[in-house]
Amino acid sequence: LRADGMTFTPPASWLPLDWLVSDMLVPPGKTLGLLRSWLGQRLTARFVVNIKLPQHHPYTALKPIEDFVGQLPGCRFTLRQLYHDRREVTLMGRLGGNLGKGGSPVAHNKPNLRPNPPKRPFPQPGKKSIRP
Repeated sequence: LRADGMTFTPPASWLPLDWLVSDMLVPPGKTLGLLRSWLGQRLTARFVVNIKLPQHHPYTALKPIEDFVGQLPGCRFTLRQLYHDRREVTLMGRLGGNLGKGGSPVAHNKPNLRPNPPKRPFPQPGKKSIRP
């Protein structure tokens, strides 16, 4: 199947789909449009979507997505900034109701957009390592 990921709509015979998985190089506003289409119409039960963050004010760009997904009835989700990429977060979740094992309250975590903490340096030769 070859189609534009932003405009593709699955045929009715495929619905509801089990998963929406998206890792497109598009701004957060376009990702929000994709989520409104798929989750708003309840085309899928579960989703994993990578959201590319701007250099400045990443949480401001992410807030509309968090608000939209948070208001969906029975939706459980989490936002995580995975270790391998500082300029994106991963939105993972599932819809409740008639698609999942529904009726669950909204549960989400705000992403930690701070850089990863520095790793401990190797112990210096001749000095003992102190472990907490």
